[in-house]
Amino acid sequence: MKSDDNPWQTLASETVYQNPWMTVYEDKVRMPNGREGIYGFVDGKPGVFVIALDKNDDIYLIESFRYPTQKWQWELPTGGIEKGLSPLEAAKHELAEELGMIAAKWTHINTFGPSSNGFMKDTQNVFVAEELSVSSEKPEDFEAIRATKAVSLTQIAGMIKDGTLADGQSLAALMQFVVWRQQLVKIVTN
Repeated sequence: MKSDDNPWQTLASETVYQNPWMTVYEDKVRMPNGREGIYGFVDGKPGVFVIALDKNDDIYLIESFRYPTQKWQWELPTGGIEKGLSPLEAAKHELAEELGMIAAKWTHINTFGPSSNGFMKDTQNVFVAEELSVSSEKPEDFEAIRATKAVSLTQIAGMIKDGTLADGQSLAALMQFVVWRQQLVKIVTN
């Protein structure tokens, strides 16, 4: 869609809240039906998801406590891109910080976003990290990670089915990985 095809008109925009991770806006808008109203949305900083593959092609997950849901959940290593860092630099930092690893081989496979259509404006970069080795970096003191494990795609499918892997952004990143891996196999076999 071209930007001039936008059926919404922004009449005014106000920042109602801001912190280092997000800005919340409330816009006065003219809706496609011609009526005026308000539209609130969150502009989150861009982030990264890391699909860390071990030598058996298993994928590392972390069990992290998420404050908004007040529960532990399995997810991919992830984090925001700090100002001044490239997406790759941020991915390397997250792998070291959350899994205690470094990778000799990195592949940026895709970008997705928004995380939640309708009220979120953000972009997530998905990286595959391979040829892993141990790092000396430790998690930041505010991280709540109680476990890590490497699991096969078959095990991941089971975790999705039984609800133990339910983080929407991790699921989107994993789908990007599955599609990328299928395309890679087609290229190699042709």
